[in-house]
Amino acid sequence: MESVKLFLKKAGCDGLFLVYSQDSFISSPSDRLFKLTGFSGSFGVALILPEKEILWTDSRYTLQAGEQSRFQVKDIAGEPVYEWISRQPLNGLKIACFQDLSSVDGFERLQTAFQKAGAVCLPVSAETLDTFIRTQIEPEPASFDYSVDFAGKTTAEKIEEVLFSLKDEFEKTNAEGVLITEPASVSWLLNKRVQRPYTPVVLESVLVDRRGKFFILPSIGADADKSRTWALFSGKKVLADFSQTTAALKNRLEAAGVTLVREKNPCDALKAVKNKTELEHIRHVSLQESAVLCSFFLWLKENFKGQTELSVVERLHEMRRKITSYRGDSFPAISAFGAHGAIVHYQPDEKTDIPLEEGGLYLLDTGGQYLGGTTDVTRTIALGKASDEAKKYFTAVLKGHISLAKSVFPKRTRGNQLDAFARRYLWSIGADYGHGTGHGIGAFLNVHEAPPSISPYSGGELRKGMVLSNEPGVYLAGKFGVRLENMMEVSSCSANEDFLCFEMLSFVPFDMDLVNTGELSESEKAWLREYCEQIMEKVSPFLEKEDERKLSAYLSEVRELLA
Repeated sequence: MESVKLFLKKAGCDGLFLVYSQDSFISSPSDRLFKLTGFSGSFGVALILPEKEILWTDSRYTLQAGEQSRFQVKDIAGEPVYEWISRQPLNGLKIACFQDLSSVDGFERLQTAFQKAGAVCLPVSAETLDTFIRTQIEPEPASFDYSVDFAGKTTAEKIEEVLFSLKDEFEKTNAEGVLITEPASVSWLLNKRVQRPYTPVVLESVLVDRRGKFFILPSIGADADKSRTWALFSGKKVLADFSQTTAALKNRLEAAGVTLVREKNPCDALKAVKNKTELEHIRHVSLQESAVLCSFFLWLKENFKGQTELSVVERLHEMRRKITSYRGDSFPAISAFGAHGAIVHYQPDEKTDIPLEEGGLYLLDTGGQYLGGTTDVTRTIALGKASDEAKKYFTAVLKGHISLAKSVFPKRTRGNQLDAFARRYLWSIGADYGHGTGHGIGAFLNVHEAPPSISPYSGGELRKGMVLSNEPGVYLAGKFGVRLENMMEVSSCSANEDFLCFEMLSFVPFDMDLVNTGELSESEKAWLREYCEQIMEKVSPFLEKEDERKLSAYLSEVRELLA
């Protein structure tokens, strides 16, 4: 921490506040949070004070953070960051806060919280911190055109949709354009991608004027004040999403004479509803991914002895590399055996890697980035004979998964109205899980795509064409974890056009060695039998002959068990 002390002394501060979210890509990905705290998860908030060091994260990471970091760990749901800060006696302290890493809304809330605590939030550039802690920031890769054959619509067509959706706001505010800063939205709008680990988004901001012309903004580090783009909009109003635009960018624009007017990012809702072409490609790559996972689990059931959490992931990668459209994983694989499965977002490394052994549960949460789509699937399997306790919890999770998958609901239904479908059977045995039940998934974009979600807190409507996950789970610290995840497409209900339903996109068997079949209803058994039929029909064309034979034999046994 000597480097941090030197930074604070140079900045004239008593402490610092750092927010990091790998999903948001509000700035270039770096290892700042890890360097400061020792925590390697994809979401965290760090606060360093003269007498305290605190790390907030969510329920996915609290166990992991406690093992990795010397900081005091808090669950962000139980002790919200800004509320906690506002209650502290921080009289006279000066806290370094990073405008280039915080949204406008986030920075304003932070300033208010520190003000209530009697402290001052001093704006500091993250690059200043980097020089002291020697953080590693990867150079930005070159972007490439994402063909309309995959995207389904041209940039001009998407801009037209954006402008039409903002027609009333333009008239009401007299704004001359809209600022788009969220990387996945920019990538979607411009039909651009990059070859980046896990998330192929471009880290750019774009300004679209009311006539449909767009301008890519210079980076904050560039000589932005002399930019022709700034001059074009000087003295004019521009719509911007304050939850996605950094405080630093807002300051730079306002200094150039541009007035920002608060408005939600229109691309969020538009890209969440996939067009016909996108859906066709997502279905195709999901079948390719399903075939890989079917082959992987058939192999693992017979060959787990002598394998480790890391070695089986390398085997999975070897299988994926045979698919020509594969461009990398959509997130680091969660390959967790035994007690590691209770760490919701555990990722093995050379220090934590353990062998797979008979009698335990193995959880694999994995996904790929393919030209045409992004995937995310989770299965939990028994290695050898499963315990009665494992079967009890696995069966409850499976019943919840099926309940959500089978649901039929009226249009305009929100995600929070469906969340309990997946939890009800866990609740009945006194269990629950701390993460959401489902998240939106992008089209060769973010594996976690807002706004679609299914959780107690999701208020957005589910609309036809959205793609979401279905992933109930349960986690017993020190024992095991269970999670079962499929991708689903929101589709029209054939029986009533005013209702919607889910169509499965993932076709990978559930491990019946972990199921108490006597606890399944006839309706649930029928769903599983039909699912087995779909797996064989849809996946077998992508399998080699021997794997096709093994899968057919396994599914036949499952159907007999469910008869």
